[in-house]
Amino acid sequence: ATAQVSGGVAPYTYLWSTNPPQTTVTASALSAQFYSLTVTDANGCSVLTSVNIPNASNMSATTSSTQTPCGMSTGTASVTVNGGTSPYTYAWNTNPVQTTQTASGLAYGSYNVTITDASGCVLNKSVYVGFVNLINVNISYTNTSCICVDPVATVTGGTAPYTYLWDDGTTNQTASCFDEGWHYVQVTDAAGCTKYKSFNVTYPANCYITLNGTVYDDANKNCILDAGENGIANTPVILSKTGFTETVLTDNNGNYSFYVLNDTFQLFHNPDPSWARNCPSAPPSYNVIVPAGSTTAFDFADTTTAYFIDVAILNCAISGRTRGFDTDYYITVKNKGNSVASGMVSAVHDAILTYVNSNPIVNTYNFTTKTASWNYVNLNPGATMQFRLTLNIPPTAPLGSVFTNNVDVTPLSTDIDPSNNTCTRSATVNGSYDPNNKINWPSGDIEVTDLWHNYLINFQNTGTAPAVRVIIEDTLDANLDFSTITDFVGSHDFVVDGSQAPIYKFIFDNINLPDSNFNEPESHGFVAFRVMRNTGVPSGTQISNTAHIFFDFNSAIITNTVVNTVIITGINENEYTSAVTVYPNPSTGILYVDFDTNYDKYKVLEIYNAFNQLVSTTEVFDNAGKIKLDLSEYSSGIYSYRLIAKDAVLNSGKISLIR
Repeated sequence: ATAQVSGGVAPYTYLWSTNPPQTTVTASALSAQFYSLTVTDANGCSVLTSVNIPNASNMSATTSSTQTPCGMSTGTASVTVNGGTSPYTYAWNTNPVQTTQTASGLAYGSYNVTITDASGCVLNKSVYVGFVNLINVNISYTNTSCICVDPVATVTGGTAPYTYLWDDGTTNQTASCFDEGWHYVQVTDAAGCTKYKSFNVTYPANCYITLNGTVYDDANKNCILDAGENGIANTPVILSKTGFTETVLTDNNGNYSFYVLNDTFQLFHNPDPSWARNCPSAPPSYNVIVPAGSTTAFDFADTTTAYFIDVAILNCAISGRTRGFDTDYYITVKNKGNSVASGMVSAVHDAILTYVNSNPIVNTYNFTTKTASWNYVNLNPGATMQFRLTLNIPPTAPLGSVFTNNVDVTPLSTDIDPSNNTCTRSATVNGSYDPNNKINWPSGDIEVTDLWHNYLINFQNTGTAPAVRVIIEDTLDANLDFSTITDFVGSHDFVVDGSQAPIYKFIFDNINLPDSNFNEPESHGFVAFRVMRNTGVPSGTQISNTAHIFFDFNSAIITNTVVNTVIITGINENEYTSAVTVYPNPSTGILYVDFDTNYDKYKVLEIYNAFNQLVSTTEVFDNAGKIKLDLSEYSSGIYSYRLIAKDAVLNSGKISLIR
C-alpha cells in the first residue's frame, strides 16, 4: 500500500501499523486486513488514515478467446477481471510481452496472463486459443468394375502443397485398387496442418448378390419348411470359395443372410451335435451360381431322433463396481436344447444394492427378497435372450466390500442339464475402475476336468464423440482349442471374424456408441464367448488372455489380463497312464479304440459332445485290448473322450465325426 500526501509542510514521516512497523511511504508484504497509517509533517502536525487490503481470492477473472486457422497467428485471448482494486495491469507470456486486456496475433495453444491490481494483488489465468482446420478433403472414385476402385483426394483450403498418406501406405493424391470397406487418407499442408478423412468403398448394387434362408427343424422330414416348424437359432452357416470364407450365425428365428460380391460359392451348414442334417444331403451343400444383383434363398433342414430341453445361462456379468454409481448386471440365456422352451429368469441381487431399472422391463420385482423376474415364451432352439438389471451402489458402501448377485432360469424339472441353470457373480466395491476390461469364469484355479473357459470383454466410449465402429481383437491362448469357440453374445449387433484363428475379431460396425459425457448409461458395450481347453493340458499350466479394443481409428485400449491355472483335486490324472489309440479319426461313425492292458483296474470310456455333455459310456474290462465304438447316431462335430478308472483319468483326447 502506498500513501499519497498533500498539504502540510514536507518532509513527511510515516508510521504503518504493521508488525514490525514500517516507516516508508510504501508498506509491502501486507496480508489481507485493515492497516492504519500516521503521517507527520515537518511542523509536527499529524493525520491518521487507514487502508483495507482485500483478500486475493476476491479478485477473479473470466477468459475468452477466438480461434485461429491452423498454421496462422490470428487468434486472440482476453480476460475480464472482477473484484480487487482497479486499475489492473496485464502481462501475457507472449513474445514480445503484451500488456493489454486482450492479447492478439496468437497461434493456437495455451497462454498465461499475470493480472496485478492497484493494491498489488496478483492473479494468474490460463487461456487456450483453439484452431480451425481450413483443410477440406473430398474423396471420389468411379466404379468401373466390381473388383476395386481408384480413390482420388481433392483438397481445398489450408496452404498448398499437400502431402498424402493412405491407409495402404500410398503417398500420391490417387490411390490404386481399394476394395470395399472402410479406408482413410491423411492430408498435411505446407503449414503442418493435418486432416484425416475416412470413407467407405461400396460397389453398385448389381455387383452384389443376397443369399438368405432358414435353418429349421424339419419335424416331418419332407425337406419343406412347413407351418409350425421352428427355426434353429445361433447355428453357423458358411459361405466359401477359394481364399474366402465367411460364417454367420442364424438369428433367433433361424434366418441367415449374406450380402457379397457376385461369384461362385459353396454354401453349407454344420448342424450342432444335437441335430442331424436332412436336406441338402447329397451333396450336403449348395453350389451357388446366381445372377448378379439378385436375391436367392437356400434353406437347410435339420432333424433329430430325440427332443430335449436344455436352457442355460451363458453369462451373468457385472459391469461397474464404483460406489455412488450404477452397476449393470448382464444376463444371457440360451436354449441349448432342440425343443422350444418357455419359463422364467429370476435374478436376486445383493441387499446392499438398490434396484434402478431393467431392460426389458421386469414382469415382477420383489423389494423384500430383491428379486427381479422375467417370463419368456417360445424360445427357439439355439436362440438367446439378454437381460440387463441396473442397480445402484450406495456411496456409503465400504471400499473392498463384496456384493454378490445370483440368477436362475427355469424350467428345471424337464431340463436335461440343471447344472447350467444357475449363475453367481461377485464384485468388489472400489473407488474407480477401468471400464474397458476383461472378465473370465471360472476365475483363478480351474479343475483339470473342467474344459470350458468363459470370457467377457466390457468396453466404454470415454471419448468426446460417438464411436462409429468398435473392433475387439482377442488372441486365444495356445492351450485353448479355437475350433470349439462358441456361444457368442454381445450388447449390440456384431460379426465374428475368425479367418486368422486363433486371433478373433469382434466387429461392431455402425454401432454409433455415444460418448460417456453425452450419454453415460448407453456408452457401454460388451461381447462374450466360451471356448474349450485342449485335453491333456497338465496341472499347473497357466492360461492367460488379454483383449485389444479399437474405437474407430484410435490406438488400441489394452485390457487387463485374466489368468486360469489348471489344478487337480479329487481324482489323480498323473498317477497312472494308459496308452489309447483311436482310429479312424476323423470317422464317419464306426471307430476302434486300442488300449494297453498294463493297468489292471476296471475302466470306463466316456464320450462328451461339444457342449461338454456326456453322450456315451462304455465299460472296458481288464482283458480288453480293443473295443469297437459305434457313434453313427450322433451328428457331425468335435467330441472328446476320457478313459477313467476308479481313481484316475488315464487318457483323454478328441474325436472328429464327419457325415
